[in-house]
Amino acid sequence: MIRREDLAWDESDRSFELNGLRFVTVHGGGGYGDWKPGVNCLLFYKTRALVERYLEYFSCLANPPQGGNLLELGLYDGGSVPFWFEILGPDHHAGLDVEVPETSEYLERYLAREDRQGRISLHWGVDQSDEKRLGELCQSSFGEAPLDVVIDDASHLYEQTRRSFELLFPRLRPGGLYVIEDWAWFHWRGIEEQWRDQRPLTQLVHEIIELAGSTSNHLVLGVHVCSDFAVVRRGWAPAEELAGFSLDQFIYRHPR
Repeated sequence: MIRREDLAWDESDRSFELNGLRFVTVHGGGGYGDWKPGVNCLLFYKTRALVERYLEYFSCLANPPQGGNLLELGLYDGGSVPFWFEILGPDHHAGLDVEVPETSEYLERYLAREDRQGRISLHWGVDQSDEKRLGELCQSSFGEAPLDVVIDDASHLYEQTRRSFELLFPRLRPGGLYVIEDWAWFHWRGIEEQWRDQRPLTQLVHEIIELAGSTSNHLVLGVHVCSDFAVVRRGWAPAEELAGFSLDQFIYRHPR
């Protein structure tokens, strides 16, 4: 398992090296100096604080995820793919994004390595809530094998994120992890007015906690929530019991 000390950050906390790869964050303002995203480094959409919270969380687990099947929702231009592949070392890593970005030379070189062949598949132009495409993607990437980790850093919108959760949570193995990143974005200061009519993603986290409370360890073993991400650990219910799974089955609607 990768540790904090395995990441070599520069003094500005805007770039780091991991296993010989260079990542440059988009946060902090200013240019990139000698680093040219896509040419000699990967553009990265996570801060140092977020990265260290992830590493701290994984280090506290009795059995941190390593190997297995990883599905990543929301890739932007793909810089997160090598990060998670190096951090978690999945046997198979599939990712999707609704956009179709320009090809990154640096990412293409990474994916072309012999030890990556057949282990990483990226799918562009795929909506995270598209049931048909998600099913086809999982089948082509993982076959009938369960998922070990799902990381959702895609739309951050309630309806789409909830639909992905309902479709993919049943595919997790018992004990598997489902991560929802940036669940609190609606509450950040300075949010653009255009998003004010959106339903906060916070509501989905509340509903998942209801799910955990309604079913004991059968469906959810636990929910970890911090300011940057929420992690749901799948319970022991057999996958066949989750056919047609919907959060509406477990949410209490108070009469008004």
